Amino acid sequence: IERFSVRVLQTDATVIGGWTSTVATYDTTTDSIGVPVTPGSEVLVSIERPTGSTPTANDFYFSLITFTPDNPFEASEVVNDMFSTPEVLPLTVDPMNTKRQRGFILGHIISPTDVDHYGIAVKAGDTVSLACGSLRTGSGLTATYELLSSAGASLQMETETTTQDVFWGLFGDMTPGSRPPVPIAGPDGGMDTALFKVTGVQAAGNTGNWYRCGIFVVSP
Repeated sequence: IERFSVRVLQTDATVIGGWTSTVATYDTTTDSIGVPVTPGSEVLVSIERPTGSTPTANDFYFSLITFTPDNPFEASEVVNDMFSTPEVLPLTVDPMNTKRQRGFILGHIISPTDVDHYGIAVKAGDTVSLACGSLRTGSGLTATYELLSSAGASLQMETETTTQDVFWGLFGDMTPGSRPPVPIAGPDGGMDTALFKVTGVQAAGNTGNWYRCGIFVVSP
């Protein structure tokens, strides 16, 4: 069994992340999850057989657990709720491509009414790509990601599903992602800021409410 069901729990049995695998959805099941944990805390990992599977003669699984640094944390949980006061997402030049700047965030949608806004420095002629994950990385959050103009017009939007990663642009092998990159045409007489908006719906039984994103701005 390569893709099993897994839950990450606190010692009081609260589920803080996980993924439920089924035989019917095996081909689209994520092959890894990444659950943010509190430094110094203790967590439990529960591994279960995929729903609908049956034991075989050679019935085993392999699991690799690692600890890695995470994306920078969301800094303005309350202030960035407002379109008019977005949290600035710092961008740095990609050393592998000096025409590309990139920024990363680990955010949380803490209530049904929570909305996160991030300001991204852009100019006419740029394109914006992104790679985001919540549900398929083990969060209990089904997140919706949207890029807005500085005037609030929606440029592109996508909600993550159990079968599709959110990736606007091209993968390394030039395979198209779930959406194309977004061209910045410069409305408002030359837009210098795009707004990245995140909302979400929390599932029962999984208290994980995080999302991770990498934003990439490419100049002509």
